[in-house]
Amino acid sequence: CMQAMQHYFPGAVSGDVTNNCMKTLMRKFGVYPEKTLLGISTCPDEINRLMDRFTDQWGYNFPLSGLAGVPFTGKTGFGAYGSHAPDGGAVLIFFAPHIGLSEVGELGKVKRLGVGKHSGACGSLLAAIAAVEKKRSAQNHEQQPPPADDPLDYQQSQVVEIIDQHWEEIKDSPNRLRAATEIVYQVIKWRLIACIPVDFPKPVGLIGGIQINTDKEDGSS
Repeated sequence: CMQAMQHYFPGAVSGDVTNNCMKTLMRKFGVYPEKTLLGISTCPDEINRLMDRFTDQWGYNFPLSGLAGVPFTGKTGFGAYGSHAPDGGAVLIFFAPHIGLSEVGELGKVKRLGVGKHSGACGSLLAAIAAVEKKRSAQNHEQQPPPADDPLDYQQSQVVEIIDQHWEEIKDSPNRLRAATEIVYQVIKWRLIACIPVDFPKPVGLIGGIQINTDKEDGSS
């Protein structure tokens, strides 16, 4: 698994290293946990346990995201989040899409606690890729593609739209899920930046990456 991790994601580090680096880096800018409100833009999948470590270090956090880690709370969500930060303090946002990596090195698969077989991660991105593949195939055969929006599944509809918009970058990749994950990382970053007002009065830190879920007991690297 570690060999595959370094192959697919050279330089990947553990969650503990990430957390310690965040704390050290922020201190250089005079930002300390007791005066900082942590914002989180990650997928709500239960295997993303890295957030538990961040909560232990930074205290309460404000969720900014939904499926695939996309910041669906938008400008209104950031406005609320920013207004909740301590007086004279700062906001720090950790953002990351996630991807499974099984013990045998298979991307998109992870062993979950209590589940006998491996399952997909990120399930939202895997489903979006499958939906776009089906849509493109239907278009090639001059069939009517499925509707793009479902009011009862709004977030996933938006994830599908993101993948569809970037399909030319994804379709010829050796691993479509890895390519989609890297693209969604960029989408999350730029959407978060777009939500920050130019005149926002407090320091803002953004730390991002790709969260790799492994078959270890805590499910998150």
